Amino acid sequence: MKSTIKTILIFLSLVLIGQAQTMNKGKILNQGDKLYSANNSFFLSINADGNLIITETNGNSWVALELKKAPGSNNLYPLKKGENYYLILQTDGHLCIRTANMFKWGDSQFGDRVVLENDGRLVHYNGSKVLWSTPLPTSKFVIEMLGRRGTLEFPGLISAQPSTASIKLYGLKATDMKVYAVTNGTWSNNVFSAQLMQGENPAVAAVLPGLNANQNKLKIKFTTGTYKIVGVITPSLNYTQWLGGGAYSLVLGYNWGEKNLFPENPSQEVFSTIIRTQEASNNNGAWNYSWYATPQITNTTTYKELSLLWDGLNNEFALYALTNNPARNSQVAGNKIAAYNYNEITTQLSAFLPNASYFDFKVELTALLISETMKRYPSQLFVIKSTGHGFPFGIMNDILSDTVDIKRCLTWVKDQRGKSIDLLDFSTNCNSGSLFNIQALAPYTDYLLASDLTRYPTNTDDYSTYFSDKTKTVSEIGGNMMVKELEYARNCPVCSTFRLQITLFDCKQFSTILQNIGGTNALAVCKKKLATTPTLYYTDDNKLQSDFKTSIPVLFPAYTLFQQHWASFAIRQVNNRTILDWRTDLSQGMILDRQN
Repeated sequence: MKSTIKTILIFLSLVLIGQAQTMNKGKILNQGDKLYSANNSFFLSINADGNLIITETNGNSWVALELKKAPGSNNLYPLKKGENYYLILQTDGHLCIRTANMFKWGDSQFGDRVVLENDGRLVHYNGSKVLWSTPLPTSKFVIEMLGRRGTLEFPGLISAQPSTASIKLYGLKATDMKVYAVTNGTWSNNVFSAQLMQGENPAVAAVLPGLNANQNKLKIKFTTGTYKIVGVITPSLNYTQWLGGGAYSLVLGYNWGEKNLFPENPSQEVFSTIIRTQEASNNNGAWNYSWYATPQITNTTTYKELSLLWDGLNNEFALYALTNNPARNSQVAGNKIAAYNYNEITTQLSAFLPNASYFDFKVELTALLISETMKRYPSQLFVIKSTGHGFPFGIMNDILSDTVDIKRCLTWVKDQRGKSIDLLDFSTNCNSGSLFNIQALAPYTDYLLASDLTRYPTNTDDYSTYFSDKTKTVSEIGGNMMVKELEYARNCPVCSTFRLQITLFDCKQFSTILQNIGGTNALAVCKKKLATTPTLYYTDDNKLQSDFKTSIPVLFPAYTLFQQHWASFAIRQVNNRTILDWRTDLSQGMILDRQN
């Protein structure tokens, strides 16, 4: 528990030696003060979190001193914002960081003055003897790429245009770290281009998770906006437009100290965390779809729910952690915990990618906000619920619109968790239950709720009812949700007119089926066989469609174990066939193919 500390105003008194400012014994550097070098090229300041920062006066470079607990230690002092830290050269000559009543860090030396030298080093002297010094400054930034946050560090100042750098990307914990070497860099009009290589072997090109290219390059622009770095990972530095197929991936960066690598106060682990993706519009602060008013319960002692949505008014892709029962049009802004302004990102990218748009990098922003959720709200179970558009060949509000997007986003999520997502719920995304979608999703989730029909969203989204019970398994929870969904549909005047069918798939069992119908080329193999068996297509909403369950035994007669494998894969289903007069009885839970 933090102690209550009275505010103490301490004025900084500095003694000038030539043009250099010097801290003599008893002098203090408060937050907001600056200690300049004699050539005015650098200044020293102290952040609200207590860390010392050396900055180039042109603003291009921030250097964190990363004060260690002891010589050779990798542990930093546990400094926190709001503690009123200051730097002092005590009357005994000890250089310290402290608060009004608490010592936090010291260099364990006793001298007579502290000087910020012209080369950017902070030096503690006793006479002419150097007692302690920071290293020569490097240019260090917080960087976000590949669904992770980490550091980008150049060995020298940006103004010197170094040709190399190093990247460290962190997962949910500091022990999960990926290291990359940046080599053969060149500069042009404030744009840095370089090769991305393996951190442990800089002579070998880095193969990056979720991306298709074997040769990856970094192309970043340094800006003065919200994002101090905006750029891309690309297989070729010569491209001038965003290419599909996972050729490009977004890179964002910030000055050191502007964004934490990890949350300062993550929540205690709960049983389950749900992240809900919404396609909603913000019209002068009035959100449609009542996205934040329903469901009413977003937090229990075992459960946490967050909303991830597109905000067309503020041009943001944002993550909200709402309180229970929020009043309409109130409390919304105060519950926003992370956001990205996609217009600003697009504007900065246009310097070297003129045709870039938000939809080019929506996958990266989705992955970053999901990562933020997992770091802030750790849980045993992790679920993604999508409430939006779907299609047999793409899902999730057009965010995960093809297999490449699905692979990129969910590879990054699974990689950080160290295991699959527990449940993906696409039960209200139209026609998402298809071979195309399930083949793409199965490697990243244990269970999937999906419908092979055109759906109308019902009001079942009371996830807290199901995911607060620690005694239930994911398959039990999914089954209970499906039963409730059918009850809602029966009692909803609009929904009751729609055909309803939801299937719970155990995706751990899908690889067995896939191996028997063409493996990774299953859809192409099936479509080729369907061309010679047109009777397997039926008309659904003026579209020719084929059903997976009824077609596979015909297309692959030697696959005699299919029905047994299907029963292990499609473990539960609810529908309203007995309530409505379905135009066809051929849909059995999973679309094989659709034409026109």
